[in-house]
Amino acid sequence: MPQVKRNRPDKTRARKEKEKKDEQVLLKLFQVIGGQQPIQSSEDLLSEELAVYMGKRRTSGGVVAWKRWVLFLRHTAQKRGIHDLKLVDCSFERQGDIVRATAFWEGKTKGERVRSDKPAIVDYHLRKHRILKIRTHPDNYRFIHGERIARKLYLRWVMVKVFLWSRWHRIS
Repeated sequence: MPQVKRNRPDKTRARKEKEKKDEQVLLKLFQVIGGQQPIQSSEDLLSEELAVYMGKRRTSGGVVAWKRWVLFLRHTAQKRGIHDLKLVDCSFERQGDIVRATAFWEGKTKGERVRSDKPAIVDYHLRKHRILKIRTHPDNYRFIHGERIARKLYLRWVMVKVFLWSRWHRIS
């Protein structure tokens, strides 16, 4: 009689533990992005070979460029009057090593909570509980940068500003 392969409880448990740990990595990363964790704690979460894609375009600079972008996001939010920035109502869908994270931006402006109309949707490629690739889109940053961020020319200008701002503030 042929044997039927079944998921062994050990493999299922191990897979669920891996998924849970990957989600914890992403939740901690979201705390770094929002400023609830120091930017240095991202080094435990990101691979040294990190690749970041903004739309179809791969950005250069890896972890250092990612840190600069996050610090600039925080700075821009503060400058626009958005305080206590957070990513909330997070959900995750998994396909192999790729986790699609969906979350809403939230912050305080003039003492009142405000929230993004649309969720930010980002794909993270994880291996051994470290993030290898991030695939994001300019639309995910409208809450902070406004509608103009969707325009290619404005996005390029923002990237130049990130570079100049990080040089001015000696962020490496």
